[in-house]
Amino acid sequence: MGLSPEQIKGLLILSRTVSLIAHSIEENQREKPWHGSGQAGITQPLDLSRQKPEYYDGPDRRVLGEEGRQG
Repeated sequence: MGLSPEQIKGLLILSRTVSLIAHSIEENQREKPWHGSGQAGITQPLDLSRQKPEYYDGPDRRVLGEEGRQG
């Protein structure tokens, strides 16, 4: 491609920054601002009960290619 190591590093940083911005926007639109514990007097940094499958709201599970087939 003819890029210098500095240019490649810049492209990597730029692409990572764009993905972090997109993730931040998605979290702001879909989630509570802070996943805290409802039982604590002070909001805790992480409530592990939110990690259960019933809280998942992403895409459904899909089967890709032959490796995903039951046989």
